[in-house]
Amino acid sequence: MLKSFNPGHVLLLVLLAGVSGLAADKSPQLKTAKPAASALSKQQKHALWMLDQLFEASRQSQNQAFRIEAEAAIADVLWQHDRERARIYFTHAFRSIASISQEEQDPAQPSGGQPLASIKAGLRRRLAAMIARRDPALAEALVNELSRSADHEDASALYPELAANSAATDTRRAVEMIKATLGSGITPDLISSLKSIRAVQPQSADNLFYDSLARAARDGDKFGEDLGVLAPYVFGPGRGAAATAGGGAAPPAPPAQGGEAQLIRNFLDFAFQTTSDISGQKSAGSPAGLIPYAQLMQFLPYYQQYFPQKASRISAAFNQLVASNPDPIKQSLLVNLFTQPPAGKIVKAADSLIDPEQKDLFYKVAALQASHDGHFEQALTISRLIGDRTARQMVESIVNQNAALRALDRQDIDAACKYAAEIPNLPQQSRVYAQIIRALTAKKEMVRAGEVLDNAERQLLKAEEGPEKARALLLLSTVALPVDQIRATAILQLAVVAINHADAPDAARNAHASVASVREDAATVLNSHSFDFQLTFGMLARLDFDTAFSLAQSIAPREISLLAQIAACQGALLGTKGNKTKHGAGSAGKRPSRNQNSPVT
Repeated sequence: MLKSFNPGHVLLLVLLAGVSGLAADKSPQLKTAKPAASALSKQQKHALWMLDQLFEASRQSQNQAFRIEAEAAIADVLWQHDRERARIYFTHAFRSIASISQEEQDPAQPSGGQPLASIKAGLRRRLAAMIARRDPALAEALVNELSRSADHEDASALYPELAANSAATDTRRAVEMIKATLGSGITPDLISSLKSIRAVQPQSADNLFYDSLARAARDGDKFGEDLGVLAPYVFGPGRGAAATAGGGAAPPAPPAQGGEAQLIRNFLDFAFQTTSDISGQKSAGSPAGLIPYAQLMQFLPYYQQYFPQKASRISAAFNQLVASNPDPIKQSLLVNLFTQPPAGKIVKAADSLIDPEQKDLFYKVAALQASHDGHFEQALTISRLIGDRTARQMVESIVNQNAALRALDRQDIDAACKYAAEIPNLPQQSRVYAQIIRALTAKKEMVRAGEVLDNAERQLLKAEEGPEKARALLLLSTVALPVDQIRATAILQLAVVAINHADAPDAARNAHASVASVREDAATVLNSHSFDFQLTFGMLARLDFDTAFSLAQSIAPREISLLAQIAACQGALLGTKGNKTKHGAGSAGKRPSRNQNSPVT
């Protein structure tokens, strides 16, 4: 049973109980005193005034899910300036999720949009996380109301999200929420929450982790799968079963010290002992009894480092499992997927196969193994043998990304840019370019950073129009800001154009599209490809609020534009550098012509 939240918040919620009776399209009317005028700059006062206008503009949307998102976003911005009103907005927004109706989906396309339950669950997850960062007690109270709502949603399903976002400000509450959710199963969200708690209170997080291990051991059939989920808490990301199947987990880092080493040893020892018990229950020596040991092969490098004798036993059991299988193809699959042999050996095994899917799987594993070993050109050569285009591009993206980052580590910028340009996956390509530019900026090599910025911009502009291109350009404008504000503004303008093109229905559909289906196009871009406007419009607004706000207004999809305007206001309220309100040189001629004193409508 969770402890009750702060009595002060109980009183607040009692006072706000009437809010839940408001219709979903009615906004809270309570207005509270603003901060003292002397505490705000002229620009910040204007941003607060604009937030009121944006709030009213958002209420005109026919999309209730958007109205809820916008109200929560405004509450988040208001938090540092008017917490009472922010809490009212947060409360009203979260409770309004229950009243979203199916009528807002396009009836002509019943399978085209998200199911209503999925929309509600996604909104609750995002809002719960946002509220928890500001007021963990309020977030917990609102989530606990769900069991009494018409949706009858399990409140504990949101506890890991609440814990992850409240760990830094209310660790005790985060720990209690994780305790309450342990019985719901081992999930990646649980591990993320434990990591957040561990950053503040390592011992509390480790104790919860050990509890999770003990619970996982109670289900022998799922234990191997759960180990793959639990492993990233101990070793870091990419150490689970999925990583092994994708080309092998990386070898262990240099021996850990102190508590870290003890955590690793405890995990490995418990996994081995539990696997031995499970194997014994399935007749040791039989194939069924040997299978559990295959799950431990993903951690073999760690066993070799910490428990050499156990490593030998795991290898012996695995070899028995391979030998007991009469099918040579299955033997080859086991050996090549779990033992991480040299890439050339895996390619040779693939060449002997007939089934195209099996061949592709082997080539994929071989390419990733070569990449892991640092043989990037060999990896790219192997990747070209993969028949499936999607799988081939995925592997090529991973290999080129690894090669670029390895080159960046040794400060070979030319090689890093060469490999970055060859990444087929646009989000990965933009992230690698961003890392290169950030590294150069940190070393104050602004001229070289500007050259890489030029290269990255040319590459990204070649991409097909769509949300991914818009997001890539938004990221590029973020890393460009410390290098050249004028360039960053120009790239942000390109991102706006990309957003507008991504959202526009094609000409063939536009003539016959219903109002509802056009609205669904906008919702798809907004919900399925969310944009982090705070790092773009918000950061630019700290330097030049007028330009950031005007660019946000120039976004054609009304709802996305309103969110960008809210982000610009948040940037202005977080503080400005130099209180700059004029456009920098080079951007005045490109300034959108909207009226800055009113939001887009």
